[in-house]
Amino acid sequence: MLKIKQYNYNIIKIIPIFMIIVFTPLIVFLKKRTLSEVTSLYWVESYNLDFFSYYKMVWLLSWTLILLFFFWREARKKKLKSRVQFIFLAVYLIMIILSTIFSDFQYVSQIGFPDRYEGMPVLISYLIIMLASYFLINSKKQLEILINGLFVSTSIIALIGIYQFFGYDFFRSIIGRNLVLPDQMTQLAESMTFNFGENIIYSTLYNPNYVGSYFSMLLLFSLVYYIMQEKREKQFLYGFVVSLIFAAWIGSMSRAGMVGGLFAFLFLLIIMYKEIIKKWKSILVLFILLFLIAFGMNYQSQGKVFGEFLSFGKETEMALKGEEDLDLKIKKIVTSENKLIYNTKDFKLLVEKDNANHKSNLSFYNGENKQILALERNQNGYIEVQNPDFELLKMRFDPKRNSLLIKYGNKRAVFLINEQGFWIMGLKGGAYRVEEVERWGFENKESFATYRGYIWSRTIPLIKDTLLLGNGPDTYTFYFPQHDYIGKLNAFNLTTKIVDKPHNFYLQLAVNTGLISLIAVVLLFAYHTRESLMIYFKRDYNDYFDYLGAAAFTAFTAYAAAALFNDSVVSVAPVFWFILGIGVKLNYLNKQRQRG
Repeated sequence: MLKIKQYNYNIIKIIPIFMIIVFTPLIVFLKKRTLSEVTSLYWVESYNLDFFSYYKMVWLLSWTLILLFFFWREARKKKLKSRVQFIFLAVYLIMIILSTIFSDFQYVSQIGFPDRYEGMPVLISYLIIMLASYFLINSKKQLEILINGLFVSTSIIALIGIYQFFGYDFFRSIIGRNLVLPDQMTQLAESMTFNFGENIIYSTLYNPNYVGSYFSMLLLFSLVYYIMQEKREKQFLYGFVVSLIFAAWIGSMSRAGMVGGLFAFLFLLIIMYKEIIKKWKSILVLFILLFLIAFGMNYQSQGKVFGEFLSFGKETEMALKGEEDLDLKIKKIVTSENKLIYNTKDFKLLVEKDNANHKSNLSFYNGENKQILALERNQNGYIEVQNPDFELLKMRFDPKRNSLLIKYGNKRAVFLINEQGFWIMGLKGGAYRVEEVERWGFENKESFATYRGYIWSRTIPLIKDTLLLGNGPDTYTFYFPQHDYIGKLNAFNLTTKIVDKPHNFYLQLAVNTGLISLIAVVLLFAYHTRESLMIYFKRDYNDYFDYLGAAAFTAFTAYAAAALFNDSVVSVAPVFWFILGIGVKLNYLNKQRQRG
């Protein structure tokens, strides 16, 4: 009877973990939030309509509180033995709390930025998930329940994504729209618009990049699960799961996911090469199936899938060579009381206004300071220079707004003209002076990895102010140089774009919770990698714990590598910290068994 009670309790205490890793990624529901005055300055509207993050946050925090109770009970019953990894975790926890306490943006540090909602409580919940996964999970049965639940959840997310890829988006259907809208807002069902184009997978995870990170983890996890199966029916089952996950992974066309998946696959080859050779027939069958899936999806997308993967290689090669990466590049914009200098890779334009009559009297000059007289207005109302040197230039003067639109290829900048001179239109349509911003690295490589090179080059200088404490969780947007209008024109073709994330988990840590927290997390990851390689390299895989340890390690490496190009997000991170937690636990168990 006592054994039955203990067995039932062991299952009950992992229910919060199950509810977090299985259901958090699935939640999609609209939340309308009125933003604070400060936050709304960095957002399109004064409110946020969020489908993918707010209620994930609420669900996560609710179950984390319950999980904390079981964790506290476990700690009271027996002395919990610490591990080196938890020292790094404790440092990260302290830096999260201190960065929040001393943040200039207290509310955002605690609740999170719109569309993200990854404030202090959420970051702490990730660490609780990792610790609880280590201390509460002790049996094969617990692991089977959690992993199989995760595979079911992942398969549902993958199916939704695959249907989206082929043009059947569940959330665009009337049923889907009504499911994600609260009762008081169902009238929006027919007027909802979707920003994602054809062959785009966002599923329940908000963004194709997050889809890539999520499925790169689960692809490796499920692949090891497939390799460990001896019975034919289970090979079919997990082969089907691998196929679904692979289709969603490759269909996301996420370069971050691609890097994560391929990097982790190399580690898989290193630690399991003997198993792969031993089971080569079943693995070959699976890989033929995966190739057919990839070929079919590439055909359906008219070459987009393979094209996305190949273009990343070309961009990387160009970046390493240091070649100019932009066909159209604005070199400098200078605004003053009566002059505007617009200097590009192709031409130099000088615009002067008559101070006596600034509303209409504008003169245009070329790089040699000669007045441009050959101006004509085309049928679309644009002013064009009848000179081949200026073939990419179009302008439009709006007398009502007293503004000048300059269009260089697809790059559009609006300059407002008043008694003080030329001002560029930026955030929320406001008028700003053009200023130089601090940058570091990626010279002529700013387009690297879909303009991550640009964002990183402006983010790295911010770290000099966060050597000890960060600016606060989820406050990155407030500190990125949003007034970098030349950089934004080159990267995004407009000046009103708001950069709200660094597209790099490690830079995100350095800015939000400080350089010390980044060092702590990197040491945690490095220690776990070293320990895992020592355990699983040349290991004879004899049982469930061996295979599952390798699965957790390769899934961890997929996320850690993808994190070079992606941020932490509430849709994906809880699953990662769970996998890291069981990975640390399985390493401990496998080392104990190794010692006999």
